[in-house]
Amino acid sequence: MKYKTLKPAVTLLLLGLVNSTASAYEIKISSLYGVDSNPHQLTDSFNPVEDNFFYFDLRYRQKHEKKLTFTVDLKGASFSEDSNADWSKAKVDLTFKSKFGSKKDRVRYRIFGNYNKTDSTYVSKFTGVEASFGGVLLGDRYDADIFNIGTIFSFKTDSEIKLDFGLAHREKQYESYDVIGLSKLDYAHNSLRFDMKMPVTDISNFTLNTSYTVRDYDDRRAKDLAGADIASTELAFNLVDIKGTYSYKSGKNNTLKLAIKYGKRTDNEAGYWDSNSSYVSVYTKQELTDKHQISAKLKYSVFNYDNRTDAVGENLDEQSKENKGLSLDIDYLWLALSGQNTKLSTYVKLSVASFDSSTVEYEYQRNQVSFGVKWEFD
Repeated sequence: MKYKTLKPAVTLLLLGLVNSTASAYEIKISSLYGVDSNPHQLTDSFNPVEDNFFYFDLRYRQKHEKKLTFTVDLKGASFSEDSNADWSKAKVDLTFKSKFGSKKDRVRYRIFGNYNKTDSTYVSKFTGVEASFGGVLLGDRYDADIFNIGTIFSFKTDSEIKLDFGLAHREKQYESYDVIGLSKLDYAHNSLRFDMKMPVTDISNFTLNTSYTVRDYDDRRAKDLAGADIASTELAFNLVDIKGTYSYKSGKNNTLKLAIKYGKRTDNEAGYWDSNSSYVSVYTKQELTDKHQISAKLKYSVFNYDNRTDAVGENLDEQSKENKGLSLDIDYLWLALSGQNTKLSTYVKLSVASFDSSTVEYEYQRNQVSFGVKWEFD
């Protein structure tokens, strides 16, 4: 991979911005305390144990002359009894925005680079405890360093249709294990995107998001339809994603969104990894009064493989031919304090999920109830 060349470049860009004089900044802090009925999304046969958790999200953003934006986002959750359920994510991003052309034919563009770090414990769906392979514990298998860099060009047509064209490069490096027979997950990919946003009425619009991605793995074999490695091959994917969203906004804080998305993945050999993913969702946010707001999102998701039968045994690859299920999230927010440069809110969050699968180990139900505070200032 080009990991060694991309990391210093992004780091230098970020350090350059940090040392500059910021013209504006904002800080958002969110925290939640709640209970989770099934932190690892395990099937009922493992008798999942509910656990209390604390969630924290900190975002710092500073802007320089309305062109450069530097963002740091830290979030994670810590559980009272089961440390294997703890997780964290960190992101550092630098974005430069500008424009060129006449007022009538103006083109806006963004150039961005960011570094992401994820940390969690890999718990097996088949054992209910930390995953292992060949006698080696693999709790850190999906910990990763991710580097993204790209650019997006935007312009509007005479009919007020907004068009976006983008190109992005990603490099993702996972925790390394020297275990015979264990596949390596590191990859690099390049993506092309095209987005279109068009008005439907004065208070509604339709957005189309599309992307095409070519992903190459560093040192991972492709598989035949029986799941065996094909010697002297390097696994690669082609991924296509299409999403359509209808948005209706009757007021500043009254929104309705209907979305549908479809994704297709094909590998470069026998088709063992060929798959389809899709979802439909409904989201609404309503302002009850100037201090009270409620939002809800209902989502139905389906994932399936084209050429797969459900497998068993000591194999860490995805093994379920099909997964499908519903999730529901409801948030209630009360603005407790509002000043010139600050807002303090309390909120309650409810999350419910239920998924079925062709492999019983991938079926689960999960409920979360939590309450917390949000603080914003600039």
